[in-house]
Parts: sequence; C-alpha cells; structure tokens
Amino acid sequence: MTVPTITNLPTPPSRTDAPAQFVARADSLLGGLPTFVSETNALANYLENRAQEAEGARDAAITARNAAQTAASNATTNGAQQVTLAAGEVTKATNKANEAAASAQHAEDMRDSAQNIAAMIGDDAGLPALEGNAKKVFRVNASATGVELAVGVAQGYEQFLTSGTWTKPIDATWVFVEVIGGGGGGAAYAAAGQLLLGGLGGDVVFRILRAADLPPAVSVTVGAGAAAGSDGGTSSFGSLITATGGKAGASAGSLGSGDVALLFRAVSFSRALSASAGNGLSTTSTTWGLDATASDVAGAGGASPGANGAGPGGGGAAGDSATAAGQGAAGRVRVWYL
Repeated sequence: MTVPTITNLPTPPSRTDAPAQFVARADSLLGGLPTFVSETNALANYLENRAQEAEGARDAAITARNAAQTAASNATTNGAQQVTLAAGEVTKATNKANEAAASAQHAEDMRDSAQNIAAMIGDDAGLPALEGNAKKVFRVNASATGVELAVGVAQGYEQFLTSGTWTKPIDATWVFVEVIGGGGGGAAYAAAGQLLLGGLGGDVVFRILRAADLPPAVSVTVGAGAAAGSDGGTSSFGSLITATGGKAGASAGSLGSGDVALLFRAVSFSRALSASAGNGLSTTSTTWGLDATASDVAGAGGASPGANGAGPGGGGAAGDSATAAGQGAAGRVRVWYL
C-alpha cells in the first residue's frame, strides 16, 4: 500500500499583513484545513495498520523462537537417550562376544580332553595313532583281536561293461585301472584243406595313476567283441590307457592229405598279456587238440567250432563246414581307487 501524503497548508495570515491580505490569507488557510484533516487521518490509519502488522510479526517470531527452542531441547533429550541405548547395545554385544569366546575355549578344552582320552584308550586297545593317518581305512586284523590301518585297501570300485564316464572321487589319491580290448572273431570256413585260426583275445593293460594327475572326469570306451573275420574293438581309459582289440582269425594255409591235425590257438601268436584266443582247426581232419582255456586275467576263447569267446575279451573260435565262426567277446574297463 502507498504511504499517504499531507498537502502543505497555505501561508497563514500575519498581524503585519494589511487588512485585505490578512483576510485573504485567513480564508485560504481555513479552506485548506478540511483537506489537511482528511490526509492526516489517512496517514494515522496507515501508521496504525503498520504498527499492528509489526506486532503480529513480532508475535510470530516469538512463537517460532519458542518452537525452535522446544525442538532443540527435545532433540537434545532424544539424542542423549539414543546414545544411552546404543551404549547399552554395545555393552550387550560385547558381553555376548565374551561369552561366545569363553564357550569356544571350553569346547576346545573339551575336544583336547576327549582326544587325549581317546588316544589313551586307543593305546590301551592297540589302535593306530590318528595323527598322520587322515582318510586311511581301519580293518579288523587277521587274528580278530583288534584293528589296523588297511593300507592298500581300495575305497571304491567301478566296472564298465559299456562305454561311459568315470568321475574322480574327491578323496582319491591313487587310481588302479584295468583295460581289456574286445576279442577278435574266428576265421570262417571257406574250403576244405584250410588251416583256420581262432580270433585273438583282446589286450589286457594295467596301470596305476596318481589321482592328482587325472581330470575330474575321464571318458571310458569299452571295445566291442568282433564278428567272424573282424578285429575286436579297442578299449581305453581316456587318452591315458589303451588296450587294442584282438585280431581276427585267418586261414593259415592248406594241409596235405594225412597231415597230423594241429591245434592253433591264436594266443600262441598274440601278446604276452591278453584274453585267450579261440581254437583253430584243420579242415582236413576237423580234429581239435587242447581246448582254449581261460586267460589268467581275462575271458576264455571259444573252445569248439563256432564257439563265441567268453567275456571279457575272449576270441571267437574258427568255424567249420557246418558251423559259422565264433564272435569275440566285448572288452571291459575296471577302476579302483585309494
């Protein structure tokens, strides 16, 4: 709002004025008084309003100050209370930690005592010491009077008669693997006067491996037994061990009339360590000598004309004019671990 203004009054009359001038000035002064009174009242009203507004602002300021003082006081009180509560929680946590430490120490003391007692009892009972024998197996001794460390006893075993995957146990230290190739098929009869051979037995390979040198999983292949006249399939343990399948039996030539019949077992021409081969025969006399017998480490070869080899890895026998040649037996893979 604009501040009201007061118009200046005319020059008032003076005793020294001439009568006519005195009258004129007096009239002019009296004529200006109503306007002067109105403007003075307006200014007074304006000043009164401003005074009231100033008082209102003062009261509001006092109220805000009081509220601020109250809030500050409350904040101080609440803050002190929160600090006190936090200090109490810290004390509780410290006490719990101390109790837990004491419990842990008590548990360790009890464990040590139990181990000492167990060691004394073990000594009295003849038990082997625990220290230095982690993951080793105990077994009853030969006299059945106590226990001993089962050194060299396998912890696990798995046999594969078909191809698959061997997964290394997490606690394995040494792995023993036996791999046997598939047996070869026997020679088929073609004409009289032939000397026919049985199929060779599959190779047998043993190997001891460090578990740390092996991957987590190893692909295992089991060689198939061969049909007549075919080679046996190769067996393998990953790329680490391979056992070749037995060779197929074949014709070794012709026999003259009256020749003594001979037995040809293919193992006679085979590796030193393999499954047995199938029997051979002379088609001139069709006489069999000694039967094919079981290998010390794998399957036997077929013993009569056309007989299949026995698993694992035995070679098939030769055929004759009445019987088809025998098939070789499938190989095998076995895994032990310590």
